[in-house]
Amino acid sequence: METTEFQFFNPYDDIGFTANRLSHWQQKGAVYFVTFRLADAVPQHIREQWESHREAWLRSHPPPWDAETERKYHRRFSGAIERWLDAGHGSCVLRRPNCAAVVAEALRQCDGERIAQIAWVVMPNHVHAVFVLNPAWSLEKIILSWKGFYGAQHQSIA
Repeated sequence: METTEFQFFNPYDDIGFTANRLSHWQQKGAVYFVTFRLADAVPQHIREQWESHREAWLRSHPPPWDAETERKYHRRFSGAIERWLDAGHGSCVLRRPNCAAVVAEALRQCDGERIAQIAWVVMPNHVHAVFVLNPAWSLEKIILSWKGFYGAQHQSIA
C-alpha cells in the first residue's frame, strides 16, 4: 500500500500568485483550504467596517511581520470573517436540502480528475473545501467550475 504525505504551503518554495478580484496563492502539490460564501453572508456595513479597520491596522503594522504580529493579524481579521460566517447572516439558502445538494454535486464533479478531495462541508451561507489540486488545473478554473455549475443549476433551485 502506497503512503501519501500531505504537502502544506512552503513559503520558501515557488509560489504562483494571482490577484484578480480575489488573490490566490498556488503551490504545486500543496493542500488547499478554500472557503467561499453567498453574497449576503457578510452584511455590507460589517464588511466595510472590517476593511476600514484592516487598512488602518496594516498602515500601523507594515510588513515584514514577526510571528506574533502575524498571529494577531489572523486572530483579528481572518478570525472575524469566520465568526461572521458562522453567525448565519443573510438568506442562508444553503440550509435548504435542495440548494445544498446542488453545491455538493458541484464539489463532487471535480473529484478524481481535477482535484483530490480530502473534505468539504456545505454550511447555511458558505462552503469549506480541503483538496489537492491536479497540477494541470489552476485554482481559478476549479473555483469557476464550482460557481459555474451552481450558476447553471440556480434557476432550478431558486
